[in-house]
Amino acid sequence: MKLLRWKALLREDPMLCTQCGGLCCKSYPGMYLDPFQFVQAWELEGKDWRLGEVLENCYLSLKVCMGIPIPLPRFSAGGCIFLRKDGCTLPRHKRPLECLLMIPRVETLLGGEIRCGFPQGLDYLECFDRWREFYQERGIWKEALLIAKTWTSPKNPFLVKVWRSES
Repeated sequence: MKLLRWKALLREDPMLCTQCGGLCCKSYPGMYLDPFQFVQAWELEGKDWRLGEVLENCYLSLKVCMGIPIPLPRFSAGGCIFLRKDGCTLPRHKRPLECLLMIPRVETLLGGEIRCGFPQGLDYLECFDRWREFYQERGIWKEALLIAKTWTSPKNPFLVKVWRSES
């Protein structure tokens, strides 16, 4: 899936998000819905890298959705670990696609609960399929599942074999 497709779905409102204070970020971290956006965000394209090392060094974890491990920022008692009082500490180009695609709504400010949504063109099943294909094409499907099941701390000893990212 090309990133240009996603850009057409962006409906940002930085002022509204600032006023909200990251209610969505306090509830759950957004996921990297597109493997190629993930690779670009963390500048992994064309480099040898290990999934476990990237997760550890970038303060990310994996969430299993419908059997597919999807990278996302780690979560603490205060929410996404990249959320600070003055907003997200991740540069915009490194933020998960799910965060970038969320459409802010004034109703969130008025009611105090998340009323923000996602664009109609967002298909989670397609995103999960892309991740499955991504892992399978690189021969690390089983390793990614094992990391997702065993990941308990930043110093997890299990790291996926080195592989070359080709997007």
